[in-house]
Amino acid sequence: MGSKSEVKVDHQLIFELWGDPYFWEAAPDWEADRESAEFEVALSESEQSSLSVARSELYNSWMQELLRCASQDPDKLKQITDYIHKKRKYRQEQIIIPATKARTAIVLSKGLEHDTTHQINPVCRPGS
Repeated sequence: MGSKSEVKVDHQLIFELWGDPYFWEAAPDWEADRESAEFEVALSESEQSSLSVARSELYNSWMQELLRCASQDPDKLKQITDYIHKKRKYRQEQIIIPATKARTAIVLSKGLEHDTTHQINPVCRPGS
């Protein structure tokens, strides 16, 4: 039996989320950071590197908040993990924060386990 594939929450994934207007609609508990996040995305685009996101104070605070939510606020965390699963077409993937020298990897979502009843609130798009 092979290991389940993983989606790593890193600067590239956060860059993609922050630049996606539909993410903000799907994750209203994170909306307060939208303007700052969009500024960081614009800065990264002007530098032609998503690495500037990783150097931002907002990115560091989001990573800390994700760690906190993993143990204390699963509903807020679920807004992000559900959106990531949706964007990845509900593939069987764990969502993790990779290990560092200071801690082991943190699993934010174990992935979808062939649950045909799994539903998330659809994002209404113009013309759909």
